[in-house]
Amino acid sequence: MLDLNQSDITSVAPVVRLVEAEGAFRLFSDLRQALESKGYRVVTFGLIEELVLRQPGSPPGCIVLGVESLGAEGLELHALLTSKSDLPVILVTSSTTAREVVRAMKQGAADFFCKPFNEQALLSAVDKAVADHKLRVESRVLQEDFELRRASLSPRELEVYEMLVHGASTVAICESLGLAERTLKHHRSRVMEKLGFRSIVQLVRAVEGRHG
Repeated sequence: MLDLNQSDITSVAPVVRLVEAEGAFRLFSDLRQALESKGYRVVTFGLIEELVLRQPGSPPGCIVLGVESLGAEGLELHALLTSKSDLPVILVTSSTTAREVVRAMKQGAADFFCKPFNEQALLSAVDKAVADHKLRVESRVLQEDFELRRASLSPRELEVYEMLVHGASTVAICESLGLAERTLKHHRSRVMEKLGFRSIVQLVRAVEGRHG
């Protein structure tokens, strides 16, 4: 298994996990080659439980879940994956009903394919699922990094930070916190340095983006 630190997660090649549930048709030999030719790292699993146990610290990507017949059991397997992992799941089956497809999509399936399927369409679905997941992972990593940086602020710096992001003026902050302007400038400089921003505008936009 490839375990990664938070800072490494977004810098490695995305991984496509091919899960062939028990009794599923053999669909992955050609698909694996096609995915690897596109630069993906491909890992295959025969048991969903094995995949679930190997999730922590894994790089961005998606899951392609193959089941012979979707049915109640296939839907349960999909629900298990979505409850244990934030990876997008693309379902592939050889037998299903319209009602089952609707339920799978409501459960959060990234896409759905029924055999015979267009391989190029499936590859495009993988590209989209991986891109979407990578964006989510990058956003989460940035958010966690920001929270760590914010936690390094002193109590006074945190007070200054809160007033800055709410648009308070220099005069208002000085009056509210009982600070001299020179002292405020020092605290403000420390806040910007610790959080990694060059201007108040950048800081405010970043905070608004996280809550937008």
